[in-house]
Amino acid sequence: MVRASVPADVTSGSRGLEWAMARLRQAIEVAPWDLHARFLLAKTLERLGHVEEALAVLIEIIRLDPNNLPARRAIRQLRAGGRERKDD
Repeated sequence: MVRASVPADVTSGSRGLEWAMARLRQAIEVAPWDLHARFLLAKTLERLGHVEEALAVLIEIIRLDPNNLPARRAIRQLRAGGRERKDD
């Protein structure tokens, strides 16, 4: 099952989120089929306030796996929010 966020001990503050984003991008380069890494990247992008990029990653997950319910829920939540934001 896909977890909803990057572990908190890795992501305290934007520096931790930037670090996590870079590691997730590397993981996806090595294993482009890793939908879990893509989902975590989308959630990290969302926390950094990069909502449009997060949506693009989530849409790509759905393209690769049309039945991915966590990605579908995340898309609905992001679209319902409708605004860019930063948590940190």
